[in-house]
Amino acid sequence: MSGALESTAAGREDDLTALERVPLDDRGLPASTYDALVRAAETWPEWPAISCLPDAEHWERPSTRTLAEMADDVGVRLSLE
Repeated sequence: MSGALESTAAGREDDLTALERVPLDDRGLPASTYDALVRAAETWPEWPAISCLPDAEHWERPSTRTLAEMADDVGVRLSLE
């Protein structure tokens, strides 16, 4: 490697080494997939979570659910079980 590329690669290796020193329990990771979805919905409620094509005729207009809508949908489903 040369110059800038070499220092960039070394910096990434240092970053990875630093990250690996932090135990998983100390990283504030969500306990479940649902918790990850709720955290994302609280942070970015209007971001798309999923887009689906209703049918081949409407491929230009996908049906989209935001993170907030998806978290609500899942929460309702979980409360019914």
